[in-house]
Amino acid sequence: MNSYPREGEHRLTLAYEDLIGDNNGINTTLELGGFLEKAKGVEMIPDPAIECTWHRVVKGNDAPRSLRNGEKQRRYKRKQLDLMVSALDELEMKYENEGKLVGILRRYRSNIIKRPAEEKGKHLPEEVATKMARR
Repeated sequence: MNSYPREGEHRLTLAYEDLIGDNNGINTTLELGGFLEKAKGVEMIPDPAIECTWHRVVKGNDAPRSLRNGEKQRRYKRKQLDLMVSALDELEMKYENEGKLVGILRRYRSNIIKRPAEEKGKHLPEEVATKMARR
């Protein structure tokens, strides 16, 4: 963020979920392609082919799935979730002029707030969740 301070000129901010999501994936990929095409020596495939390529690579049957074992959603204690929200709040304040990033951070924050805390069973050790929240 500090190396390339201006969104749009030398930096593009995207959410991974938008890139792979059914609703936004193709448009996000087109946006990424348009950004990369500005770089010297980069030639993109034509826009109509991007949709086909996106479906093949991201949604194709032979697309790799997560190799992580275990439950699909990790469990967190309320304190861990609160730490994540605090970290996102700090990032939002730090980068308040980065409209696209702030929107993504707010979306993540909203998802965390809606998530129920897990008080029983397995969850990440508190120090791991704390480190993740501070990234």
